[in-house]
Amino acid sequence: MEQPELREFKGNPVQTVLADRGKYIGACLTICRAYAAAGRRPLASFEGWSDAVRSPLVWLGEADPAKSIQETRAEDPERVRLQNLPHAWEGVVGVGYDKGCTLGEAEYKGKHAYDHDAGEALLNAMLAVAPRRGEPGVVDFDRLGKAFRSYKGKVVDGRRFVAQRDPVTQKPQLKRGLTVWCLEKV
Repeated sequence: MEQPELREFKGNPVQTVLADRGKYIGACLTICRAYAAAGRRPLASFEGWSDAVRSPLVWLGEADPAKSIQETRAEDPERVRLQNLPHAWEGVVGVGYDKGCTLGEAEYKGKHAYDHDAGEALLNAMLAVAPRRGEPGVVDFDRLGKAFRSYKGKVVDGRRFVAQRDPVTQKPQLKRGLTVWCLEKV
């Protein structure tokens, strides 16, 4: 229902459970024990909760309480922007350390891409992340640089942006004082 917090019950569910607490605790422990005997499949990082609550419910055919995690992730506007950028970058700039470039060079490649649609997708993805305030259609490279630094290392759809490193010093590689970025598949 749309507003479950407004649902009205004929009785008091809390009082019903408290009145026969042993029966309900026994039922919950039976479910958990039966699930454990059938084999465990915990959710990473939440093994305790997954083992004791989530997995037994799913095993019984109930709704997966972790489904909301996936739904929230899919609807997160920041993640959508982050998803669009690597796909568009790959279509114009490419993947790998040999394809590294500055953000300004990436914009130039987008504007002059052989595949006009791919170039437009890259420019739109950059604009979605960092539009210049008061100037529609212009990328704010300070904002874009900050966004890239915050995206650095985040894996989305098997890809991530990394600051290209100098092979000797292992410091971020620079061109004209600007960071060289590349997209890598993980």
